[in-house]
Amino acid sequence: MTYSLSPQNGTHDLLARITRDQAAKQSAFAHAAPASPKIATAVPSTKKRNRKQAPQSVAKMAKPKKPEPNTTTITNSDGTTSYRVQLRGRVHGKMHSLCRTFSSLTTARAWRKRMVAEIELNGFPVSTAKTLAPMVADILKARLEKDQKIERSTRQYLQYLSEHPTWQMTKCSDLTVDSIMTFAETLVSEGRAPQTAAGYMAIFSTTLQRARRRGSPIPPQVVDDAMALLWETDTIARSQQRDRRPTLEELDRVLTAVTSNKRQKLPVATIVVFAIYSTRRIDEICHLQWDDLNEAENTILVRDMKHPRKKRGNNVTVDLTPEVTCHGIFPPPSIRVRLTCH
Repeated sequence: MTYSLSPQNGTHDLLARITRDQAAKQSAFAHAAPASPKIATAVPSTKKRNRKQAPQSVAKMAKPKKPEPNTTTITNSDGTTSYRVQLRGRVHGKMHSLCRTFSSLTTARAWRKRMVAEIELNGFPVSTAKTLAPMVADILKARLEKDQKIERSTRQYLQYLSEHPTWQMTKCSDLTVDSIMTFAETLVSEGRAPQTAAGYMAIFSTTLQRARRRGSPIPPQVVDDAMALLWETDTIARSQQRDRRPTLEELDRVLTAVTSNKRQKLPVATIVVFAIYSTRRIDEICHLQWDDLNEAENTILVRDMKHPRKKRGNNVTVDLTPEVTCHGIFPPPSIRVRLTCH
């Protein structure tokens, strides 16, 4: 726009007109400015919303509903819905299950999570297997019936233990350290020496440990912990080592009493002297054979010598003193039977 300079208005009139024109332009721009941002921002925002919402709705429709693990949905006759949770586990070779039904899925889910956590920590619940656990006496009787190679003394111990009321009323799964220690203390209180009680408890613990390795539901470490405490408290003890032989006066009194009995037909005096000088047990003496005697080297083969673990085939050659050799050997099997019954 051009402005002519008239001599009538002069310079001041020209500046006034320029100022009015600029003010009119700014006023027109101020009225038109608010409308343009609305149109520019409205269209892009709508497109962005549509782009975001469309994939979400498609994704929701495409996702399948995951089934609840170990849970069965049951529709009742009245139209309501129940939820049955069943957990399975193998205990001692047999399959067992825990099952409960809930009216709420939330409650069923909470119970399932809690039981799974307990099973991971403690194994399948013991209460399920307790009803199937045999009595302690049943395990002791089973060894008596199946193990035909046990010694006579071991068989007597097992017979006493299996007939004891304590073990006839106690399940294997209910064994505790306190119950085992109480039984051992009862043996001693009835007049048995700690060494004798140790024999009973050794057979008892060995039998239960063998049964546990074969799958019987015996709590681990219970037997071992009880035996360790029994040894520590001196409730049971090992046999004391003998440091002397009987004197001649003591022997004379014993042998005189034996030989004066007219009903005694066994050579008890000879066997006693042989046992003292050979340090052999009665069972070993009665199994000696003439063919096993080596008179040149003054030795003899002792068959099945007593051993804590090796019960058969432990044949050992031992030296004989001159006192033993002069008394000879006593092979008749009838002597062993009559001595053990004497």
